[in-house]
Amino acid sequence: MAIANISGSNTFEIVVGLGVVWLTKSAVEGGATVYLDTEGFAVTSIVLLVCFLSTLVVLYFNKWVLDFKIGVLSVVLYVGFLILATVLCLFYNMSLYCINVDL
Repeated sequence: MAIANISGSNTFEIVVGLGVVWLTKSAVEGGATVYLDTEGFAVTSIVLLVCFLSTLVVLYFNKWVLDFKIGVLSVVLYVGFLILATVLCLFYNMSLYCINVDL
């Protein structure tokens, strides 16, 4: 249930959070186009997919039980993401956690 809550919450925030802003802008400005700087979008999507699949594989081999191993995996994946985001931001000037929107 916790894993579903995390995935569902993030998906809801992305879909509704971005959708409402873009819909409002388009409605106010009569169909205005919203331009995105999607430089890190592909990398972010791949990282999300790898984290999700890793969690599913570990849950499968753990007989679908959340325990200490799943907690360790979650922390390791999160720390790995933070390291990747920091390296890409510092050395490649690519942001994984923010999509620049030209409103």
